[in-house]
Amino acid sequence: MKNVYETPAHEIEMIVKYFKAELQIFYAGKDKQQINRNSLAGLLLDHRLENLHPELFYIEDEDVLKGVSLLAEKHQADLVMIILKKHGLFHRSQSKDFIFYSDIPVMAIHEDDVAQDA
Repeated sequence: MKNVYETPAHEIEMIVKYFKAELQIFYAGKDKQQINRNSLAGLLLDHRLENLHPELFYIEDEDVLKGVSLLAEKHQADLVMIILKKHGLFHRSQSKDFIFYSDIPVMAIHEDDVAQDA
């Protein structure tokens, strides 16, 4: 939910429309306070992707992989798409864990690989 305006909305829209898919957005926050802080970002993201009629789902879980996996399983997601963000040299990537250990197929899009909105 960080940098919502950098989310590759065009690419997401192309993928969702191509596969005639439904868009569900899953967010795992470590506690209710973090979820509440990011609820405005969720509304902004919903607005950016409004043509796709996304559904937003939140879960409280310290483990992002576990939380998102639980939501994906509960809502019978066929594929989870994640946007990989740049991090500092010593940052431990949760995205890599998600890609390698998820029971649900994962499509990873790196933020550097998408066209920048003009």
